[in-house]
Amino acid sequence: MRRPSVLLLLVVLLVGLIPGVAAAGPPRTAVRIDLSAGDQTLATGQPFYVEEGWTGLDHEDLKTHSFQLFVQGIEFRSHRAVSKTDGDDGERYWSETSIYTFREGLPTGPYYFTGVWTGPEGTRQVQIRVQILVSAP
Repeated sequence: MRRPSVLLLLVVLLVGLIPGVAAAGPPRTAVRIDLSAGDQTLATGQPFYVEEGWTGLDHEDLKTHSFQLFVQGIEFRSHRAVSKTDGDDGERYWSETSIYTFREGLPTGPYYFTGVWTGPEGTRQVQIRVQILVSAP
């Protein structure tokens, strides 16, 4: 009987003490920035998120593929989500998504976002650089 209460206490402590655990996903009012859409404009302080990654992989490929986001040359950390779906061909495919949340938006100014998709053995598969212009609403 003691075990469930200890487990519950651990969960409550983790949620309360680790920032972002309780609300790991993007805020409901956030705008999604799609790197493949090119240069974009946001309002100052507008919450937004970037969600990119790989899809259509087999389970072993998840270990050799990654996505990184750099803003002004600084690498950002993400929340990762792994999911699986069954394809029309009967095969099971895996997706790995990295979600970068900017809950407070950014101050006014131009920002350069660079997304890097890396494949097996560290080979760069795709690199996209876009400008996000943040201006007063």
